[in-house]
Amino acid sequence: NMIENEYLRLVLSEQEGISRLESTDGTVYIDRALNFLVAQADFGGLQIEQCNGQDLFAVTGKITLGPVTEDASGMSITMHGRFPKMAWNHGANRLDWSIRYTLRHGERGLRMNVMLDWEGQETRIRLKIPAAFPGRDVWHEVPFGIVRRDAYRSRPTAKGEWAVHRFAAIE
Repeated sequence: NMIENEYLRLVLSEQEGISRLESTDGTVYIDRALNFLVAQADFGGLQIEQCNGQDLFAVTGKITLGPVTEDASGMSITMHGRFPKMAWNHGANRLDWSIRYTLRHGERGLRMNVMLDWEGQETRIRLKIPAAFPGRDVWHEVPFGIVRRDAYRSRPTAKGEWAVHRFAAIE
């Protein structure tokens, strides 16, 4: 349940999700990220959030860890899960997910490849990684380019989501 390179160490748990991301010198960037993947009842549209009720965390469902794999580029591990039935749509949703975590040799970064197998309505899915990175920049791939944005946070004027195509990078 652990992968590492010369800079970082990631520990995963079937009970906690992301248990810890730390540097090899002991600096902790992520500690017990129980809410790393969240489903919410959403009765809004693409531009307006109307989330009602409490967050449903991925760790409340079933989580399994695949084996650690290592090759010339680095180490990887995949976490698979299934959300429990979602009360707001009478159990009609099905949401399976997998995240492949990779630490490549020579890189000071964690790569995450998130895949969703999702059937249903009235649900918003959020990847929420509580991280302690000083002076961070967040970059997103959007249609026809790349944009720098502040990390998402709840605000009274928040409307909609920020589109992300293939990547988001926190630097």
